[in-house]
Formats: sequence, structure tokens, C-alpha cells
Amino acid sequence: MGKYHPESTNWMQGETSGLVGVEEENGMRKYLKRYFWGIKVNVWKLVWFIYEYGTHALKAIRQFLDNFIGFFIKDGCIVYKVYNNEELPPNHHCSACLTHIRRKFVESLEEKRSVFIWFIAEIGELFAIEHNCKKAGYDVVRVRAEGVKRSKLVMD
Repeated sequence: MGKYHPESTNWMQGETSGLVGVEEENGMRKYLKRYFWGIKVNVWKLVWFIYEYGTHALKAIRQFLDNFIGFFIKDGCIVYKVYNNEELPPNHHCSACLTHIRRKFVESLEEKRSVFIWFIAEIGELFAIEHNCKKAGYDVVRVRAEGVKRSKLVMD
């Protein structure tokens, strides 16, 4: 990892993803699902991929998150629930990923389109804020300030 360590930033995003492997056993194919973890720090333009023998268990990512100070975005992986505990230090914050939340509304469109399309549009407004700031050439600090200011209008 060189001189960069995820815990020394104050903003990162975690993600899990599955890999499918094929193992030959007695002439038969056996499909195995293995997971890797990704940590992205936009400010540094760095991504770490962590593969701990394909495990989806908390022990694989905990070494990175336990010492992290700041704010991280998590996907829907159940192991993150340990970071929802009120006993965590006050400088340790996490939030659900809006892309994962949005996907659940998209998957529910057939059930009640008129209701769920509203949520999809609202989340789209939040995504548009960052997109428009980047398009305008704002630096990271200004993108964050604009995001905080403009997202409040959408979230209230």
C-alpha cells in the first residue's frame, strides 16, 4: 500500500463483489462464489482490492475499518452492521450507499411504479449535484460544500 493508508483519510467507500470460480472435481464442474472487498478513496484517486481467500466475513475488512476515522459509505453487506453500534467512537461514521438503495426501488417498479419512480428521481437529483459540480470543474472542497448545501434542499 505504500505510504497511503485508508484510515488516514476522512472519506472512503467500501464495496463487496462476488467472483465466480470453476473447480474441476471428478470431471464435473463445480462453481464457487468468492468475494473481494474494494475500498475507494476519491480524494487520492486510489482503490484497494482486498482478497482474503474469498471470504465475505467481517475479519477480512475489519483490519481496515476498525482504525478508520471519518465517514465511509457501505454497501448492503450484513457484516457492516457491527459499525451501526452506538458504542463506536464518535469520529467513526458510516452511511448506506445510495446506488444500492436506488437499486431496490428500481427492482420494485413493477409493484407500484407511481410510488417508486418518485424515490428514484429524488436519488437522481442527489447524483446530479455531484455530476454538475464536476462538470463545472469544481475542486474536491467546493464539490463537497456544494453537495452539502444543495442536497439539503432535496433531503428536507
